[in-house]
Amino acid sequence: MTKTRLTMYRGELTPAQIARGINAARRNARRLADDAKLLLDNGRYPTAVAIAALSVEESGKSSVLRGLAMAPNEDARRRTWKDYRSHRSKNAAWILPELVAKGARDLDSLRLATDASAEHTALLDQVKQIGFYTDCLGDAHWSEPADVINKDLATSLVGIANLLANESAVCERDIELWIEHMRPVYRAPLTQMKAALLNWFAAMRQNGLWEDDDICVDSFVWGDATLQMQLDFWKGFDVFVAREGKIVTTISLPNPKHWLRITGAGRAGLDLYGVVFTWSDKGGHELRAELVITGKDTDYYFDLLHAERHAVEREHKFSDKLEWYNPPGIHQARICWRLATDIEDESLRTDQYRWLLERIESLHDILAPRVKALPVPE
Repeated sequence: MTKTRLTMYRGELTPAQIARGINAARRNARRLADDAKLLLDNGRYPTAVAIAALSVEESGKSSVLRGLAMAPNEDARRRTWKDYRSHRSKNAAWILPELVAKGARDLDSLRLATDASAEHTALLDQVKQIGFYTDCLGDAHWSEPADVINKDLATSLVGIANLLANESAVCERDIELWIEHMRPVYRAPLTQMKAALLNWFAAMRQNGLWEDDDICVDSFVWGDATLQMQLDFWKGFDVFVAREGKIVTTISLPNPKHWLRITGAGRAGLDLYGVVFTWSDKGGHELRAELVITGKDTDYYFDLLHAERHAVEREHKFSDKLEWYNPPGIHQARICWRLATDIEDESLRTDQYRWLLERIESLHDILAPRVKALPVPE
C-alpha cells in the first residue's frame, strides 16, 4: 500500500543544514509576501491575508531553527521540531509593528513578539483560516472570506509580511558561532542568555559577518537603564584611574557598553579590557579584568602565553587564579579574573574600582612584557 504522508524529519541537523533551512524559509517567505501583494493589488483581499499569514510563518522558521541549533539533547530537539511544525510558534512576530508603534525599542519590551502562547498568535491563525475557508461560527453564523476580510486588514497584514520577509542569506559560520555561544545557555536565566547573545554579535563582527554599526546592540539587548548604569560605572572608573593608577593612568573614553578597552598590551590584537556584566554564574553581577586576544593568530598567541601560565600565576599577588579561555573556531581568547558583585550597590563602587584597576595593572605588568617578546607567526 502506498504511503500518503510525507515522512517528517525530527533529528539533529548540522550547522550547514540549519543555514540551508533558514535560507530556504526566507526565500519562501519573500515569495509568499510578493504573491500576497499581487493579490492585494488585484482586490483579492481574503487570499492576500491568508497568504500573508503563511509568509509570516515562513519568516518565523528562522528563529525556530536557531532554537534547534541551541538544543543540547534529543528531548530538546523533539520539542523544537514540534514548534517548527506549529503555526502559532512561527507567527508570533507579526505583532512587532504594533509593539514598536507603542514605543518598544529593546529586547525586553519586544518579548511578546516571541511568545507563541500569546493571544495574538491564535488571532493570526484564525484570520488565516477565515481568509481561506467558509465556516459555521458563533450562533450558527456562516462565515465567508469575502464578507469578513476587507481591504484595510489585507493592506496591514501584507505590509507586515513584507516587513518580516528578510532575504539576507545565513552562512554555516554564522550558525557555528550561534551554537558556540548560545547552546551553553539553553534555558538559562535571561540575563545569561543576553550576555551570550552579545558575545555572539561580537564574534559575528570579528568574523566579518556583521557590519551594521548603526545598530546599538548593547542598547537593544540590555535596555537604556542598564546602559546608563554601565556608562556611570565607566565614568567613575575613569576618575578613579586618573587618581589611583600607577601603571595605567588613563583609559579609553567611557561609553555605555558592558566592556571598555583599557589599554593595549604591546601588540595589535592583544588588549586589556574591563567588563561589567549585569549577571554572573557565580551570582549577582560580574566584573572582569582580562587580556583579550583577537584575529587570525589568536590560537598561536594564546598557546604561547598559556605555556607560561604557571610562571604567570606565581608572579601575581592575588589568591584567585586566572581563567584561560580559548573556544575553538571563535578567534577570540581571553585570560581573565572574574568577580561576582553587585554593580547597582554604589557603596561597593570604590572597592570594585580598586579590584578592577589592581588586576588590570597586574595583567599589564605580567603579560605585556611577554606579549612584546612573542615571536611573530610565520
